[in-house]
Amino acid sequence: MLLAVDIGNTSIKIGLYNGSNSSSTWRTESNLSDNADLDFLSIQSWLSNNNVKLDDIENIALASVVPHLTGTVSKSLKDYFNADLLIIDSKSTLGINIKVDNPAEVGIDRIINAISATQILSTPLIVIDFGTATTFDVVDKKGDYIGGTIAPGIDLSSRVLTSNAAKLPQISLEFPSKWIGKNTIESMQSGLMNGYLGLVEGMVNGINEELGQSANVVATGGLATSIAQKSNSIEIVVPHLTLDGIKRIWELNS
Repeated sequence: MLLAVDIGNTSIKIGLYNGSNSSSTWRTESNLSDNADLDFLSIQSWLSNNNVKLDDIENIALASVVPHLTGTVSKSLKDYFNADLLIIDSKSTLGINIKVDNPAEVGIDRIINAISATQILSTPLIVIDFGTATTFDVVDKKGDYIGGTIAPGIDLSSRVLTSNAAKLPQISLEFPSKWIGKNTIESMQSGLMNGYLGLVEGMVNGINEELGQSANVVATGGLATSIAQKSNSIEIVVPHLTLDGIKRIWELNS
């Protein structure tokens, strides 16, 4: 069996693979100190609930966009499991041409998402990841990764707004019934949710114009489903797109 590990700015996610698709996932916040271990008891309980023993884990593939956690989490995994560990970076065999100025500075999760999406839809395609940042990554019709855009994530924008405006409360991130809010909460929800919906539609249109054709659009991340329900651009939501991509790259490197 394979554990696919995604270390992001907000959370650490682990997917359990026994075959083609993830059978289960485990998640914790990315708030470990440099010398802290993963919550092994929680991981062990999660595996046990899936009828998996520690010795069943033969391989681990890890991708990280948090450099100071890469070594910490890698050490924890090596301590827990007698498994081969692959750390994925821009020098790994990725199965895609990366046509940007400096491939090493692109978040590896963005490249992984692009690779994963090519297994689902035909190119050209756009991958939208609603995470700590909202990213749009583009694969052209030749199947080459050609870059993308980065915007603040919805949750991050909400927290910055409330922390810098004394009279604005914390709100739930959901679409209000109307675009024109009748109170503060509705106004904030409309500005954030409808604002990001407009961001999605505008960015997809702009990218399509630059490509000279319409791209297929895949979304992933926390609010992907909510936005996709209102979007005219998003065709499919894949919750575990990054973990599935990590598995794909492990296959290419094993």
